[in-house]
Amino acid sequence: MAALPEQENDEPLDLVSLAVSRPHEALQRARTILAGDPGPLAASVARQAIGLVLREYGDIDAAIIELRTARRLAHRAGSASREADVLGTLGVALIFAGRSVSGRNALDAAVQQSTGHLRYRMLYRRGAALLIIGQNRDALEDLNTAIAGMRAADDQAWEARALQERAVSSLVSGFARRAIADLRRAELLFDARGQELEAGEAIMNRGVVALQLGDLPDALSCFDEAAERFRYLGATEPDLSIHRCAALTAAGLFRDAMREAEAAIAQLDQIHGRPTKRAELLLIAARSALAAREPTTALAWATEARQLFDRQGRRWWRAHADLARVSAGIEAGSATATLLRAARRCVGELSDVSSPDLPLARLATGRVA
Repeated sequence: MAALPEQENDEPLDLVSLAVSRPHEALQRARTILAGDPGPLAASVARQAIGLVLREYGDIDAAIIELRTARRLAHRAGSASREADVLGTLGVALIFAGRSVSGRNALDAAVQQSTGHLRYRMLYRRGAALLIIGQNRDALEDLNTAIAGMRAADDQAWEARALQERAVSSLVSGFARRAIADLRRAELLFDARGQELEAGEAIMNRGVVALQLGDLPDALSCFDEAAERFRYLGATEPDLSIHRCAALTAAGLFRDAMREAEAAIAQLDQIHGRPTKRAELLLIAARSALAAREPTTALAWATEARQLFDRQGRRWWRAHADLARVSAGIEAGSATATLLRAARRCVGELSDVSSPDLPLARLATGRVA
């Protein structure tokens, strides 16, 4: 989720777009620019590009430091649009780090401070971030507005990004078929613009659609194709492991799914990656352990995931971690009054967030009762 200022076309500004297409090349070019003692505007762009690459594929805390520096440099350069642009990137990084309130405040400020076409890009950023913290209705409103504005301006790369996030919104809500048209157009636009990494993400999301529609071979094929693109570009993608775990579980390969999740968590910990993705990986690992009939392990992972989601202010995700925790408690044979209260609370929370998993929670409550 990068951004370009609306009015500048100097070579350094290409770095921000490059960071979400060929991240290693962007890092090298940004460091070369910084080594040449640039002015504050060019230095801000270089710092933003570095922060963006670190945010997506590396150390989230280091990314926040780089982006705060980029914002100070933009302010020093007297560029209001550049400062708003960096603020949007920073807001998403704070969301990724699990600091949902600070991240939302930064994104709200970025939207308020931006004008014209840049505002549509900030709305896209905020919409994508709101999906992460489970505020799906607000996210969809931002994304619909952003898509309409970008299409009118023929801003194809950014339209593709917003389309992809709207497809994710459909997938999260259990409406896989709604996502198909958005993903097809996004992939075409990404390929046409040379956004290789983001095209890989669109392929990955096509796999998620196939998985939700029950086409396991197509899903695994999409995941393999996306993995090949990510390897070629030297990028790690926790979401791919999450989706592969779901596919392996659907195929009955429960222990393979557990191993995939554990390896992805270890890799994320090694690079000090996003806490938000760690929580999601713990949840998919818990689900895999449940399917493998290892309720004690599932309960431990689901409990840790629930704690992280709660700390990150991610209500939608917390409710689903609660469902995994209740399910693990049932399989462990601990049908207690405490578990029944937890199951009933889980039904209420899943109902509040309009989750398609609500029937599973009701069934779990009936089993405990």
